[in-house]
Amino acid sequence: MKTHAEKALDFFKKALELQKNNPKYLNALVELYITLRQRLRAEKALENLRKANPDNQKLSEFDARIGEMPY
Repeated sequence: MKTHAEKALDFFKKALELQKNNPKYLNALVELYITLRQRLRAEKALENLRKANPDNQKLSEFDARIGEMPY
């Protein structure tokens, strides 16, 4: 049985298949990967968010939070 986080991850992956560069979904995906402690995936999602929305106010916050995560 999937956890709520796993279900949310499935949802955001499907949503991004339909709207690849949607900042709202990319933002949520970064947040979810940070919550799940998946650093490499969080970094990749953040890179995609930075490309899709370079003016996003949360980029530096996400950088800092990801930087605190172990490899």
